[in-house]
Amino acid sequence: ILERLANFDPGNCMEISRATGLISKMIDFTSYRNYITSINEEHQIMLAGLSLRVLRTLASTKGKFGVTLRQQILEHSFVLNNLAEILNDSVGGRELRELAAEIIKNLAMDRNASEDIGHCPVIISGLMRAFLSQVSSHLLRKITGQALAMLAMESANNCLLMLREPGFVFIEELTAMIRYDKYKYTAVSLLGSMCEHAWSELSNSDLKELSYTLQEVSAANSSFFLPFCF
Repeated sequence: ILERLANFDPGNCMEISRATGLISKMIDFTSYRNYITSINEEHQIMLAGLSLRVLRTLASTKGKFGVTLRQQILEHSFVLNNLAEILNDSVGGRELRELAAEIIKNLAMDRNASEDIGHCPVIISGLMRAFLSQVSSHLLRKITGQALAMLAMESANNCLLMLREPGFVFIEELTAMIRYDKYKYTAVSLLGSMCEHAWSELSNSDLKELSYTLQEVSAANSSFFLPFCF
């Protein structure tokens, strides 16, 4: 019912936010792995999913209402830890991970929130693993890629975290995506942010490979927009 009310009218979202303790309770439910109660795991996962869907709607609200709602969500001490837990946990299933990634993407619309999210590096780790993994679902890769692009857009710190994430050669993987992958536009956005905010961190081999790939793709598709300048 709360989800339907929130989807129906932004004013309802504000009313939900004014209900004492309601947002905090929903965020508490997202930490389903930490509950010490008689409720079984299946029920806990169901409560987490229901709560995440309402939080996703609240976080996606536009205008001044949306800014206020996102601030209220981020004020909860454990919201980022809970979202990171879901992103990095396969027990809850793909849907919970997709919902968590979408909430992060929506929260990152506000610049200060984007910086706050960067202070929880395990979130960026989880997003990168899901986005770059060939076994992730299409929707999960799409949402996590969008979340990463949003986090990188105006944050040098977040760009540096992505470049330095162990286990990935991020520029190389993004460059390969431009050539062949269905997520090429997300890859271009991320590469643009890397060049804008973390240029000094890119190696000569990264820059050469990137330059060659951009020329190749531009020649093959003149309508493909590449926001780079070498």
